[in-house]
Amino acid sequence: MSPGPPRGVPRWLSVAATIVGTLTALISFGLLTWLVVLGYAIWRRSWRNGLAAAYYLAMGLTFVIVVGGSETEEVSETEGYLLDRRLRGPFGSMEELAARCLLPPALTDSLRDRLVFFPPMADPASSGPRDG
Repeated sequence: MSPGPPRGVPRWLSVAATIVGTLTALISFGLLTWLVVLGYAIWRRSWRNGLAAAYYLAMGLTFVIVVGGSETEEVSETEGYLLDRRLRGPFGSMEELAARCLLPPALTDSLRDRLVFFPPMADPASSGPRDG
């Protein structure tokens, strides 16, 4: 009996599919991994891999909904604090921190024992020439 045609797919196709699947998962930061697993499930005719693809899709959607649903106002407030810190320099006291960041008094009182404020450092250029 002579062997029939080879079963399966050519090796180059398997290698190419592996490379494309790996690059898809990496470039999409894992968000399209469900698509790669689904393709593998269809290729292997595996309902278990299909369930894994559904799980990856659910996790990806959950991530996008949670991260995408974060308040843009919170992000803009944080950017405002950072910009204020950069333009005006470090906070010199608890009162200055509360005033510049618009923090409620209850929060600043609870932070008073945990934060340490150092006096601003003198600018070396403005301190004059040094004696060697």
